[in-house]
Amino acid sequence: GMTKVLSNSHSSDGDESAYLALGLDLREEGVLTDGTRLPLYPALLALFAKREWDYFTWAKIITLGLGALAILATFLAGRGMFSWETGSLAANKEFHLRASTVYADTLMVTTFLGAWYFLIKSFEKRRYLYLAGLFVGLAYLTKGSALLLLGVWGVVALLHYRREISAHKELLRVPLIFLLTTAPLLIYNVKVFGSPF
Repeated sequence: GMTKVLSNSHSSDGDESAYLALGLDLREEGVLTDGTRLPLYPALLALFAKREWDYFTWAKIITLGLGALAILATFLAGRGMFSWETGSLAANKEFHLRASTVYADTLMVTTFLGAWYFLIKSFEKRRYLYLAGLFVGLAYLTKGSALLLLGVWGVVALLHYRREISAHKELLRVPLIFLLTTAPLLIYNVKVFGSPF
């Protein structure tokens, strides 16, 4: 982990410079998105954003911490839903490489995993509907592809409840909480880009 952080000395590799710039723009000018990258990860970077070299170092350390959190969350979810052996698959070489660079991927793993876990659990206990909506929203605020989770969950709900789907209005909690979670970004997008998505 730390060795990879120390050896990553080129902030212009891939999207790293774009995420660093967005963190600065968010802190200095209130820019939530550049139209491509979404604001949750840059918001974490913005906590340490400044026009000095150590900002890049802090960004890598934040990402490494998010990577450790993602590995722990993946282990706990895998162990809780399946087995200890499944949970132990959480750590892999490719993920370690991503966790030492300034990318939103490590945060996406945690938020996506939370969304997936709570969406599945929401079929067992209704209280998880709130957490499912929250985590889908957080995953979307990390990367736009997370929006697919809502669609897939909706199809699964239709298949699961079939003709009784209209009797389960509580399922609307998931998209409602999603909309509340993402509302600042959606409103910002309408004002700046003319479209919420």
